[in-house]
Amino acid sequence: MSKIANAFNASPEGKKYKLNLQFILSGTSAASLQDRIVAAQKAGQKKTNYDLILASDAEYAAYTQLGGKDIFQKAGFKIEVQHRLS
Repeated sequence: MSKIANAFNASPEGKKYKLNLQFILSGTSAASLQDRIVAAQKAGQKKTNYDLILASDAEYAAYTQLGGKDIFQKAGFKIEVQHRLS
């Protein structure tokens, strides 16, 4: 993931936007990222520190079940991920 962030930040688009990679740990007494995003949605908060998150299909289903179908906005771009085996 850090290679993706570094490559983006070194690209022409990286001159306009900065990609920060954050790993958010959760556990006992810690609010999960899902808790934070759903709470922001329910409070009507439009600005968060998270523009793009990586989530599985099951996580996406949980987000939309808890926060509604409009919890996410469509991105104005497409992300292609290539897997390389070495």
